[in-house]
Amino acid sequence: MDQRFFRIKNPWREGRVPRPSTIRRRELDHLDAWLEDDEVVVISGPRRVGKSTMLLDIVHELLTRHNVPGSNIFLLDLDTLDCSDVLASPSALIDFIGIPDEPVFVLLDEVQRLDSPGLFLKGVHDLGLPIKLFVTGSSSLEMRSKVRESLSGRKRQVHLAGLRWSEYLAAGRQSWHDYLIFGGYPAVVLSSDPTERRRLLLEYFTSYLDRDIESFLRVDRLDVFKELIRMLAYQEGSLVNLNELAGALQVSRDLLRRYLSYLEETFVIRRLQPFSRNPRKELTKMPKIYFADCGWRNLVSTGFAGWEERSDRGGLLESAVESWLRQRYPMAEIRFWRTQAKAEVDFVVDDGGTLGAFEVKASRLSKPTISRSLRSFLKTYRPAQATVVNLSLEAEVEVEDVPLRFTTFPTCMEML
Repeated sequence: MDQRFFRIKNPWREGRVPRPSTIRRRELDHLDAWLEDDEVVVISGPRRVGKSTMLLDIVHELLTRHNVPGSNIFLLDLDTLDCSDVLASPSALIDFIGIPDEPVFVLLDEVQRLDSPGLFLKGVHDLGLPIKLFVTGSSSLEMRSKVRESLSGRKRQVHLAGLRWSEYLAAGRQSWHDYLIFGGYPAVVLSSDPTERRRLLLEYFTSYLDRDIESFLRVDRLDVFKELIRMLAYQEGSLVNLNELAGALQVSRDLLRRYLSYLEETFVIRRLQPFSRNPRKELTKMPKIYFADCGWRNLVSTGFAGWEERSDRGGLLESAVESWLRQRYPMAEIRFWRTQAKAEVDFVVDDGGTLGAFEVKASRLSKPTISRSLRSFLKTYRPAQATVVNLSLEAEVEVEDVPLRFTTFPTCMEML
């Protein structure tokens, strides 16, 4: 390994503390809990979402808040630094850092670059030495294919997504219109130039296709894959008929399922399945698709026109609420409800058997208005709560003995 580049990447070893990032991510609030055990902390998420920056923020916290000596922190960036000799085996790493008699922290950025990262991490972990490992990876497919069961019972999984609303506000931004149009990638949020925002999103998209899809997954029908992304973007929030989609793309259903799996595992889309306890009357098969980042979705479909000029406001607002629900209820199952008669509730949250119903209205309400679909769901399933997210009304009522709250966007996002 080139020691010069190692010193450049690890300035704290010469007494220079890195500055904290402009945007503090909420996940850092869990650092104390992460340090209480010897589990490997695996930080995954799409490229450019801030994983490398989070590693530097972890270093800053270790140095300033936990008083860890700089000589006990080793950051190895596998994307830009040839660490093959140091990471050839657990014993090679020990030769490099020494046998520690006090806590040592090893941070590996883009760990999937190793040939067998799972076996390597397991080997280091099972030495029983006071070595805390933090690693990042950009694709769950890549991580899963190379880490697999090796770290079973030895890892703590952390998913890093685009900025939450609170993080967006902390970055000095206020416009929820822009949040829905350009998305939550940190560099995109920090730029105030719409042209630069579009350039960054296009660069991310191109890099994703080149590095994740073409190079790693070796997708040979790249034209079909790109067209699938575009078609899904236009259908966001609508039912997706896999047979019709396969026919439109002129591919087999099996290939379509594989491509959809790739999009999910690389954090581009999320698939929602229908909620049903009465298969004869309710949909049980056709899913809905939501994009993880609105800016990414708009890049490949409807563009970046202003909020009032858009015809897809409902889908964009639904997408943001879906992301919010996943953050607010991280352990819950999130689905949608639709009957054969086309009654529908946008989101049903099953949090350990406790149901919540959520409806999204991209309109300004002057008084509580309850759709027949929502009323039917409340009457049938008696959820613990129901919420209507809209653009103007804050109110609380009771419907079918269920408390129903009307709340505005982005007020709901502040509940996190």
